[in-house]
Amino acid sequence: MPFKKHYFSYGCLILFLSLSAPLSAAKNPTVTLTPQKKKEIKSLVPLLHEKGHALIQAFLGPESSAVFEEEALFIDAFPFKDYPLYRVENQGLFFVNDVNDTIKNVLRKGRAWEPGNRDLIKKYVVPGTLVLDVGSHVGTHTVTMSECAGKEGLVLAFEPSLTTYRELVHNLAANRCHNALAIRSAVGKDQSYVDVIVSHPRNEGRKYVVKSSGGQDRTLQIPLDDLKLENISFIKIDVENMEADVLEGAKLTLQRCRPVILIEIQGNGERPVQLGENTKEMAKISKEKLKSLGYKLKFIHGADYLAFPIESLDEP
Repeated sequence: MPFKKHYFSYGCLILFLSLSAPLSAAKNPTVTLTPQKKKEIKSLVPLLHEKGHALIQAFLGPESSAVFEEEALFIDAFPFKDYPLYRVENQGLFFVNDVNDTIKNVLRKGRAWEPGNRDLIKKYVVPGTLVLDVGSHVGTHTVTMSECAGKEGLVLAFEPSLTTYRELVHNLAANRCHNALAIRSAVGKDQSYVDVIVSHPRNEGRKYVVKSSGGQDRTLQIPLDDLKLENISFIKIDVENMEADVLEGAKLTLQRCRPVILIEIQGNGERPVQLGENTKEMAKISKEKLKSLGYKLKFIHGADYLAFPIESLDEP
């Protein structure tokens, strides 16, 4: 099946397979990884990586091949023995290692991560459209997006951390998310390179990015506007206090597509302390930027908000 042209306004040589729905949840959180299931996952993982890389290879330029090969070797070395497979209620299958991490501690109990946000995704993703997961982490919400977008839809999942990206790709493969592309890239206001910083030892989801100084976990950053995307119904933005930069680099996209946005605003408490940032001022900037783009905000919980186009019939 050829790549759907209506997602992009420029030519693209990406192919993707038809969707098989993610496996349903069960009461027992652990799942036996059979040889057949492992073989299936190992065959799908390289395809997911290749398709995601194809989307950004033009931005990588001469480094593209070297970056792809380095990532491919790391992904292929996934230590299955250290990652039991868990069935998470109403969310899917996830490889979770034995790390004292906020999100993974929940998944190991077979409980859904942020079930309220999962329900919002189910409500606002339009089947057959393009959906963006900016800051995908291990894919807890990406899997739901894939299911909701359906076989005629497509999900782009952006994750800058190489280790987390490897987990993301394997989780998408475990759930047969053939309509999702995993992209190892940060999203921001300009095209550059960034370093991924670990801000909290017990919360891998709080990794954030800073301008690259040649760090070990270095990756590309791109603005969404540079991808010239079309037909977007929903965007989730969870980027550890960098949401204002993501919005700045997506102004044309938001004005053109008018998607519903689920956004975390200044949710990382460690970054402001470590970098000397003013959380309240940065939150104000993000909210004002959304309003200037014609969006109305609705507080959900914690640091999470829903943003609707002002012309939408949905209540703010």
